[in-house]
Amino acid sequence: MVIVSAGIIALLLVASSVVEAGKPTCPSQHPSCKPKPSPTVAPTPTPTPVPTATPIVLTISGVSAYDITQTEAKITWTVSDLATGQVEYGVTNAYGSVSLLESSFNYSTHIQQLSNLLPNTPYHYRAHSVDSAGNEAYSGDYTLTTLAATPTPTPGPTATPGIPGTYSVPASIDATGTRDVSGELQAFFASVADGSTINFSASAIYRIDTPVILTDRVNLTLNGNTATLRTDGFNFVRGTELTIKDFHGIVRLDQSGVTYFYSGLEYLDGR
Repeated sequence: MVIVSAGIIALLLVASSVVEAGKPTCPSQHPSCKPKPSPTVAPTPTPTPVPTATPIVLTISGVSAYDITQTEAKITWTVSDLATGQVEYGVTNAYGSVSLLESSFNYSTHIQQLSNLLPNTPYHYRAHSVDSAGNEAYSGDYTLTTLAATPTPTPGPTATPGIPGTYSVPASIDATGTRDVSGELQAFFASVADGSTINFSASAIYRIDTPVILTDRVNLTLNGNTATLRTDGFNFVRGTELTIKDFHGIVRLDQSGVTYFYSGLEYLDGR
């Protein structure tokens, strides 16, 4: 029979507690006692930067106006890409009117016509274009002035047959020398009574291609006011007391085969 003293039992209990608290160690050569390596941490990859899109800037250049008339004008401009085209215009830079829209994306150069403008009036205008991606551009503000209206000529007094007076060659008869006015002068002279004075427009040019017949006219005065008669000869078939004066040019008078030349002097027939 083995008798264990109380002191030995107490010592064994203390040793057991120490071992439990510190966990038993094992020989260093035992595989379970070798230190475990730390896990390898994979590096965080550097993100690839996303390229930033370059914004498209639509621009307008070469804006100008041409073929300007009293009521119309054409506007042209160039866009940096294929785009639509339209013109805003008005008498102020608030515009208020637009031209017909070119809505396709087929052109980079545009021409637009402005119509129903007022004569002799300044207009503001600007070009506007939009490309297929929705980018739009406006030009700066430009101005044009329409041509002045041609003044309506004041007609001379209408001759009353049978009553002598002083009359002017109608403004409707061309006075630039660009077309033949023989027939128009013939008709006008026929409406003027004998004894009258007919004033031509000062410094005008009248083109006479066929003879002007003044047969049986009496005491008729043609006052040239330095007008020019453009012809190979301003032909009058003889009348009585025909006075031609103050023309700048040469007049040929055909009277029974006799030719008279006039150049700035007065000619009196039958006096």
